[in-house]
Amino acid sequence: TAQDKKSATVAWRYFENNYRPETGLVDAVAGFPSGTLWDQGSYLLALIAAEDIGLIEPVNFIQRVDKFLNTMSRLELYNGQLPNKVYNTQTLRMVDYENNLTPGGIGWSALDVSRLLSALRVLELHHPAYGPRLRQTLARWDLHAMAKDGRLYGAQHNVKGHYLTQEGRLGYEQYGARAAALWGLDVLDAASAKSILAWHDIAGTALPIDQRRAKQFGALTPILSEPFLLQALEMGLTSEGQILAERVYQAQENRYQRTGIPTMVSEGHVDQAPYFLYTSVFSNGQ
Repeated sequence: TAQDKKSATVAWRYFENNYRPETGLVDAVAGFPSGTLWDQGSYLLALIAAEDIGLIEPVNFIQRVDKFLNTMSRLELYNGQLPNKVYNTQTLRMVDYENNLTPGGIGWSALDVSRLLSALRVLELHHPAYGPRLRQTLARWDLHAMAKDGRLYGAQHNVKGHYLTQEGRLGYEQYGARAAALWGLDVLDAASAKSILAWHDIAGTALPIDQRRAKQFGALTPILSEPFLLQALEMGLTSEGQILAERVYQAQENRYQRTGIPTMVSEGHVDQAPYFLYTSVFSNGQ
């Protein structure tokens, strides 16, 4: 519809305004020259959609994809294995989340890499000619380093040195695993929530929650819509994912019916510390 086209045009404007022509990447936050692989995966999916519905001309699409893939092929890799968690979008130097230069990097995020892997698969499906180039780029990356015992593992580097940690919580873990599996990684255990799933009554519905708590495992466990929406839009929901997504949505609808407050929990940036927040239906016992 005309309204759809208008909304899409407004959405695409973000990527136009925050594009870095020197690298072909897009800033994660307007005016802040920094971004993760998750952010660049989002940009690539937006680029594919923009060309598909006629927001940009094919020649512009080709130029942007060429620049993007060229950058991906020359990223400095953390530990010589996988992309760092975050890069300066102007210089391509490895940085921390405050955009400070960090020689050697701060680690990799298996979820962020998986987000990009999903976008690369979508690119190949829509434009098969890019297939050989994608594989050439990924051949530099040790993707199997982030898959172990059927689950996703990220890398950390701090005063303790380099170490691996299991990565992903309910929803995000399954999304990341399904994306990684598209490229042949052994992440079968992570693709299903069954082994870590519990149920808790929230807002008049039985809500799926992650049994793993931050106090024990050192990772937040927010239950929110985003990972289920991404699975649905990019891959289609599994039967398990359909049930979980419906329950997470139902809790939000029930809250609206009870309070009149439109409720749409997701994650995003804010303009003050800590600069990034998860809004959730349930998290870490609350």
